[in-house]
Amino acid sequence: MIDFSYVKTDYSKRLEDIRQAHMIEHMDRQAEVAEAIPEVEELQKQISASSVALIRKQVGATLSPEEKKAQRQALSLENKKLQDKISQLLQANGFAADYLDMQYDCPLCKDTGSYENGTCSCVHKMQVADLYKSSNLESILKSENFDNFDLSLFSQEDFSTKNKAGKTVNYVSPAENMRKVLAESKDFCNTFDCTTGKKSLLFYGETGHGKTFLTHCIAKSLLDTGHTVLYLTASEMMDQVIAPYLMRREETGPGLKTAYELLYKSDLLVIDDLGTETLNNFSRTQIFEVINRRLIDNAATIISTNLDPSGLTERYSERIMSRIVQDYALYYFYGKDNLRYKIVLKK
Repeated sequence: MIDFSYVKTDYSKRLEDIRQAHMIEHMDRQAEVAEAIPEVEELQKQISASSVALIRKQVGATLSPEEKKAQRQALSLENKKLQDKISQLLQANGFAADYLDMQYDCPLCKDTGSYENGTCSCVHKMQVADLYKSSNLESILKSENFDNFDLSLFSQEDFSTKNKAGKTVNYVSPAENMRKVLAESKDFCNTFDCTTGKKSLLFYGETGHGKTFLTHCIAKSLLDTGHTVLYLTASEMMDQVIAPYLMRREETGPGLKTAYELLYKSDLLVIDDLGTETLNNFSRTQIFEVINRRLIDNAATIISTNLDPSGLTERYSERIMSRIVQDYALYYFYGKDNLRYKIVLKK
């Protein structure tokens, strides 16, 4: 069960603590530089004094707007020269040129939580991180990532299987297939913010051929680059998020509301094990709603399932499958060996 109590709606206290920590750090740096390079402190005092002097000069003065603007521009130019001199002094004494600049965890909102008249993406990242505290996914991603993806586990022998018509279909080896899928998954992460190309993936095939491991790799990679990633099994999505939120909306807490909103707002939504959830008209409609709305919003989704495209069509209808076939990149995972068993043996 997901423990939604970790997730809050108000992150102002956490953001205030972050700002306070950076303020203390900034004061410590100022004191360090003042002791090491006294001239820097004098230059900073000049910049501050000249700014105050200009404000006093312009208050109540009978100057035209153009004259005031010219004075401000002249001051800005003079202060820029002083600031450049400070940067040169810092570098000459072994400090970075921006050592005295205020630091922020989030440069977009400057740790305020608000950006462009809305909630900053850094708050959504906090919410996702809090959701993960209630599951074991955080620990899983420490081991299941691109660095630990082992292609040697996959068979080098060509693979063949029979289709539903009983005809034999031949494929390249699982190792060769996975080498291609792995490369394209890494490219998916590296080009995630590009506006071209398909932004959603469907991983399908029987259990034990690497689908979930690879979705973990992608999730870890995008989380590490600052993206919001919501990772849920299909059962969790329906039974613990969508159904309880829609049926008891007025009674739900902030965590459940956040999880529901992130189904649509997260940079990436991963739906693992689609096809294992209880299926009825409600769940079929809601799954289509999530898939369709994210496609309309050009938001990335990854679906992993044990069902092949024809099985998905039978279970969810042609309407859902047509959207997936049209807008997702499809990857087939196959092989004779159960990799989960091989990984256990290797350990």
